[in-house]
Amino acid sequence: MAKTSDFPSKYSIDNLVGSQSISALNSKLHVMQQEKGKTAILIVSPTEFDGKTNVATSLAIDAARGGRRVLLIAANPYDQSNYFRVDNDYGLSDLVEEEDYQAWIDKSVKSTTEDNLSMITVGTASPTDFDANGLVMPLSETLSVLAKHYDLILVDGPAMFEGNLGIKLSSAVKNVVIVLRQNHSKMQAADKMLADFRQTGVQVLGTVALAE
Repeated sequence: MAKTSDFPSKYSIDNLVGSQSISALNSKLHVMQQEKGKTAILIVSPTEFDGKTNVATSLAIDAARGGRRVLLIAANPYDQSNYFRVDNDYGLSDLVEEEDYQAWIDKSVKSTTEDNLSMITVGTASPTDFDANGLVMPLSETLSVLAKHYDLILVDGPAMFEGNLGIKLSSAVKNVVIVLRQNHSKMQAADKMLADFRQTGVQVLGTVALAE
């Protein structure tokens, strides 16, 4: 079930797509990818309703419309909805049970309404049943395979305060972009998140600040 919140309409996906800030961030990420060879990026935030999913989805659409081959992976079991209304009958949570990673890729990657943009939904597992520990190695290995077919892979993770899934995902993806929302993000949670990243060797590529 999708969560709801009083979120500023100016940061809706429809308003963010094509905006100067999203286009500029995509350009910076593209240059960074070319310099450092990074394809997969985890989009995270310290607290819920920071705008993380809207930023991740907008970045994906903007990059796809620019001609890049993009894969958006929904990795937040606390919110199983998605902007494209792609069927969530099978997805990321099923990777843990799949021994044949290529078979999982073939079944889980789905088309969206946008050209050049595919999606893997989070799957039907509830947050309590989502196996964060068992997901790290399979996700890391499948990302290596997927990177051969996509120019950009964006992983939309959960808010970090919601448990250890965000840290587990970051250890698989290795590269993160942090989304903060002015007068909303909890700075104590943000500080802990950064400390966890430093401890696990995760690279923070940048921060997106959404002003009220």
